[in-house]
Amino acid sequence: MAASNGMGRGRPTRPRWLRRGCQANLISGGTGSACSRDKLVFEVHAHLAVGNGIFFEPVVQYVVNGDPYWNPYAANRSKDGVDVGATRIVPLAAIFGLAPG
Repeated sequence: MAASNGMGRGRPTRPRWLRRGCQANLISGGTGSACSRDKLVFEVHAHLAVGNGIFFEPVVQYVVNGDPYWNPYAANRSKDGVDVGATRIVPLAAIFGLAPG
């Protein structure tokens, strides 16, 4: 008997989350076929000191075979894509003199 996580004896079954995603895609007018389970992300990021304890962290990602986890009712499957973002770190306690540093 196969386990519910898809890792049982014999041929692996489709996990519950994948079946739900296929059903959601079919309801939305898509094909209802399973999406690829192979997701790959290439990422480049940096940690840059701007000055006086302030840092800037840019990030660029390229996603191959992105999954529809956050938008399961989309009729069209997502394609490969680019994600760009950044984080700014400002130590307010040190700037206002509330912490040593």
